[in-house]
Amino acid sequence: DIDVAHVTRKEYTLIDIASDGYVTLLNDDGSTKEDIALPKEADSADLSAKIRAEFAAGKELIVTVVSSLGIEKILTFRENKDSYCLLYTSDAADDLLCVDLGGRRIIKKK
Repeated sequence: DIDVAHVTRKEYTLIDIASDGYVTLLNDDGSTKEDIALPKEADSADLSAKIRAEFAAGKELIVTVVSSLGIEKILTFRENKDSYCLLYTSDAADDLLCVDLGGRRIIKKK
């Protein structure tokens, strides 16, 4: 018998990068994921720098996370061209067309 590692790939919207390199990612269901850092390996330094630069430029980014054997890693990213926009608001109202992110709301365009 041969053991085969199960590899999964999932895309998340990047909503923040902390000073220590950990990212806040938005799941499809509106929950957040905060336990993944930008890649720190020498061969991934360029990827991390590009993500930081694009995010700092105000672009909405989608990151691809690959996981296997209990390890998760950001593998690539792209600019989000889908029909969502990020609004900054103090409105805490909750309606069916948006997700409240503690002052930031993702609203799906019709």
